Amino acid sequence: MLKSIIRTTYAMVHFPLVLCIMLLTGVNTKAQVSDIMDKSILWASDFPGETADAKINNAIERAQNTPGNNVIGIGSDGPDENGMWILHQSIKLPSHTTLILAGAYLKTADNIKTLLLENDDPDHGNTDIYVIGWGEAKLDGNARKEPERSGGAVHFYNVDNLTLEGLQIGATAGWAFTLENVRNVHVSDLRFFQGNEHPWQDGIHVVGPASTVVINNITGTFGDDVIVVDAAMGRRGKGGLVRGVTVNNVVATNVWGAAILRTIAARGKPVEGVYCSNMTFFAKAGGADAAIKIGWDGKLTEFKDWEQPSPEEHKNIVIENLYIPHWEGPVVTTQNPVKNLTLRNITATHQGPFFYNLEHQVDGLIIDGCHSTLIGNPPKTIVSDFYRALVAGNVYPLSQEYKGTFIRDPPGTVAFDQALIQDITITNTTFDFRGETSSKEYPIALRVYNTATVEGLFLQNVRIKNYHTGILIDQGTVIHDFKHSDIRYTNVTHIPPTHP
Repeated sequence: MLKSIIRTTYAMVHFPLVLCIMLLTGVNTKAQVSDIMDKSILWASDFPGETADAKINNAIERAQNTPGNNVIGIGSDGPDENGMWILHQSIKLPSHTTLILAGAYLKTADNIKTLLLENDDPDHGNTDIYVIGWGEAKLDGNARKEPERSGGAVHFYNVDNLTLEGLQIGATAGWAFTLENVRNVHVSDLRFFQGNEHPWQDGIHVVGPASTVVINNITGTFGDDVIVVDAAMGRRGKGGLVRGVTVNNVVATNVWGAAILRTIAARGKPVEGVYCSNMTFFAKAGGADAAIKIGWDGKLTEFKDWEQPSPEEHKNIVIENLYIPHWEGPVVTTQNPVKNLTLRNITATHQGPFFYNLEHQVDGLIIDGCHSTLIGNPPKTIVSDFYRALVAGNVYPLSQEYKGTFIRDPPGTVAFDQALIQDITITNTTFDFRGETSSKEYPIALRVYNTATVEGLFLQNVRIKNYHTGILIDQGTVIHDFKHSDIRYTNVTHIPPTHP
């Protein structure tokens, strides 16, 4: 019954193709057309083999020996309990292959460390691979709370023209989807079910070299970063330029407290052209790390050649239309130098800073149309325990020693220190404080430490509400070309005099 429904649906979804077949063959009903099209789908359940692995591999082998593109179907009629397909090895997809998961439930076998899906020729590369989920198609990594368990994920390496859509995935031990050394990629309509069985239950990692990647309609729960754009830390390869990544329509719940987005560049391995829009981020674990992490401050032993990039190697990043109803850490931190970063229409309620540059050069920052609501008890809560551990090197080894004083001298809601800051524009933005504090100075809406050198700071139509201090430019700060207009204060205790 399910296959019959699937066949008819396939014909209806591909109606232009159906129409062409009808015209060319004289067939005059969609049912007849779906029967013709179904003959090109090799259903794994129709092939011999006592195990799921054998049936699927036999279907792939037959498809490779059949003229034309390969279309393989895996349905809900698996050979294992409740119709599942229990995998002891990964499904390796050749070029020019479409894998249709029609209500299929694929699960990693107990005590097996393996991927679920990958391409079959990572050394020479593959092209034109499509994984399409219909109905309740699910990839289950079978992650359990056991030490040293990894696998149950998806890793495509060296693929041109890759499509992944309509899938559920979880729980995995490690990154769920790794798309490395890929070009012309479309990922859509994925639902994640990570359960915090292991750390690093990230959603989608785009790992360099990579270009022209579109990610759309992502939902679910995650145990670490939801979307990562990473030129630096290759898995199979050595990383490389990532250019042209678009992410739209993400609604994510984090069960561990990491970011909805992270970008990572390195010296000689640039990231450029990342556009993210229409995202909502919930947190079950509070969120002590930043919700948006622009960069990576770590220096892991397996990446011995890792160095911080220049701003020119980490640039043109746009994040807009983001809603975060509660977050206990910073909203945005820059952990690599960055050029041309735009934050637009971000609405967030948070305890940490709205934006903090963590001592890295910022060359071109626009904060526009944002609404920041600071809660908690600043200055006590403005620096989370995570960031105290981070600067102490207790989270991971750092690429450089922090020189700043933000642990004992906390930042403002927007803060710059220990770096060259160029061309910063804050417009049409509200900073509102709704927490409690006994401090006579905190919270501070905007702070520039005297360790920063600022060349170009422009504020227009900015509203500051219920803060003790509106704008604090530390004595001794080197600041050039500071202009402001229409700064509106409501219930602010310390309104600065004319600024330098």
